[in-house]
Amino acid sequence: MEDESKEGARGSDAQDLAAYAPYWYIDQLTYSFIEIKSIFNSELVVVPILTLTSDDLITVRLPRIRVPPLATTRVSLKSQLLACPRLRVEAAHGRAARRWGDGSRPISLVGAARLTPVSDAESQQVPNARSFSAWIVITDPTEGLGLVTPFQVPADAINTILEGLWWLPYPDTQAYFALQNTSQRPINLTMELFGSGAAGSSIGRDLQARACRV
Repeated sequence: MEDESKEGARGSDAQDLAAYAPYWYIDQLTYSFIEIKSIFNSELVVVPILTLTSDDLITVRLPRIRVPPLATTRVSLKSQLLACPRLRVEAAHGRAARRWGDGSRPISLVGAARLTPVSDAESQQVPNARSFSAWIVITDPTEGLGLVTPFQVPADAINTILEGLWWLPYPDTQAYFALQNTSQRPINLTMELFGSGAAGSSIGRDLQARACRV
């Protein structure tokens, strides 16, 4: 595993070369797993690159994931991330709030992920982000917490406005929005919150290239 500060040789704005997931999370009790289901007739080789929600834009390239034809492979993120000395230092900076899911707990990390398939010299087929389906399973079995974050292909977005649901089931519930810039250019975005059928607050955010925020 190696830290990366620059885009690899295959970096491109072609929106079907990679699949993106805006959120993963680990702490002492929480595990994150990448699961990849191949629909490729040859062995699929995928490069996972993780980005942390930090001001320094820390990215980490994990070892390549090899998926047999039409099979499903699961990879744990927690053991690989905490094996990196630089990331162990990042994970040690917990905050006083210590909430689940936002990186405030000691020994916790949160970020986004990118999966890029690479060509096999022996294969006559060239894979892209549509050669597989993938998702991140985040689970804390001790506290009974968990969620699933799907990987998506940017080219599938039908316009520049994305919509989602939020839910606060209890008075002390915290809701988080995971943002990921999949392009190589800085972007400015506006978040509008709606509740009980009425427009609420509007929040502006700047995201540098390949950055993510929660």
